[in-house]
Amino acid sequence: MGSWEARGVIRFFPPGRRVLNRIGLRVEAGETVRVLGPSGAGKTLLAETLTGQALPEEGQVFLEGTELSALPEGKRRALRRQRLGILGREAGFFPWLTVEENTALGLLLSGMGRKAALGRAREALERFGARQAAGRAPGVLTPGGACRAQLARVSLGEPGFLLADSFPWGLPWEEEQEIWGLLKGLQDSLHAGLLHLAGQAGGCGPADRTLRLEQGRLMEVTGEGDGQMKERDGAV
Repeated sequence: MGSWEARGVIRFFPPGRRVLNRIGLRVEAGETVRVLGPSGAGKTLLAETLTGQALPEEGQVFLEGTELSALPEGKRRALRRQRLGILGREAGFFPWLTVEENTALGLLLSGMGRKAALGRAREALERFGARQAAGRAPGVLTPGGACRAQLARVSLGEPGFLLADSFPWGLPWEEEQEIWGLLKGLQDSLHAGLLHLAGQAGGCGPADRTLRLEQGRLMEVTGEGDGQMKERDGAV
């Protein structure tokens, strides 16, 4: 399935402030990589750049061998929809659609008939424990329900890589662990790479590699729980 990679990525925000300074990052299929950083460290800019929602001022982003950062906007959007599953603090549901319609939207946009797409959406919502919200407006979802509905939506696209940006967030510990378990189960079923962006407190469970975004650079956390960090040249 290949890899998801940033090479020498530079981003400025606001103009003149270098937030990402020659970032190198590589996520392999089936691997879980966690990037830690406080608010303002640049995690959102990193997520936007890796998913092709924004372009780097310098550097390249590759998704399964395709240079995502070199594609025109329409093709970037199509590749993102086909091969990336994005989970975030905000569900991004359209308020004028029901939860099941939001869940099925990717299938509908790909040309699947409405009846079949909504049927698959209901099955996915049931799989992740959100079936009871299928015909309701997304505004009634609890935070945990919104997380479950996001997982259902992402599962229908069968992506090669998952991005969990501050996901899950703001949940009681037991529910957070349950949602994380569902995410890891989805990752395993897809054999997808998972990039988890989280705050300084850490993540919900173990990762294959943990990195820290600090002063625009990525540094690998080399000690288990001891806070040691080591900066690497090139992709980490």
